[in-house]
Amino acid sequence: MSGKSMVIIGAGLGGLATGCYARMNGYRTRIFEQHTAPGGVCTAWQRQGYTIDGDIEWLMGCQPGSRYYHLYQELGVIKDCRLLPLNEFCSFLDEKTGRSMAVTSDLDRLAAGMKAMAPIDGGAIEEFINGCRTMQGFTGVPQPEMVELFKKYNISIAEFARRIEDPFLRWSISNMNELPETPVTVLFFILGGMADRQYGLVEGGSLNFSLAVARRYQDLQGRSPTGRTLQRSWWKTTGRWASDWLTATSTGQT
Repeated sequence: MSGKSMVIIGAGLGGLATGCYARMNGYRTRIFEQHTAPGGVCTAWQRQGYTIDGDIEWLMGCQPGSRYYHLYQELGVIKDCRLLPLNEFCSFLDEKTGRSMAVTSDLDRLAAGMKAMAPIDGGAIEEFINGCRTMQGFTGVPQPEMVELFKKYNISIAEFARRIEDPFLRWSISNMNELPETPVTVLFFILGGMADRQYGLVEGGSLNFSLAVARRYQDLQGRSPTGRTLQRSWWKTTGRWASDWLTATSTGQT
């Protein structure tokens, strides 16, 4: 290769994105990938009539104006993928009592449901919902009121949940994140973003997302060692390639 050139090891999202941005900046590129398909761990597969999705649970920044949205545009995701709003974050059910709660993107509905279920905890519920509302409008740079929120609620989810008297609501809030020691502001951030419709699902799942970025790389005329965009090719057995830059985006064992 002559001029600006880059060899990239791995056609996961990191490698594909590196290839896209290298091409946008005038580099000649080749991606070496040992698998038969792009995407790395961001993929899906079929088993007995079911689709097993391996990676993306939901995306951040799904509305124009977000820094993430701009990134998705540059990498071809907005053009090729339909993003669906994330309307429900999680739900809880006590099988013994039949009590249930859905954590939705509608903060008014969420607040009303919590208060109807646990009127004794009205004050703590207002605190929780107000924290979520404060995080609405976040697009990458925290506003002063958001910074103050982080200072005020420098506590874990578990610690905040201990303010709740109703056992079921306390258990539900404690388990909104798989790690109760996570800062409670993370929940404010997620639920506020959901209320703004900034969180979404990729129609077709993780593989569709990866294929969109792979097509973007192809449109930018990225090349594999054989002149095709992506092909099964082992780094140690495809000859020697000289380049100005070598970028390894694969895991150590590959």
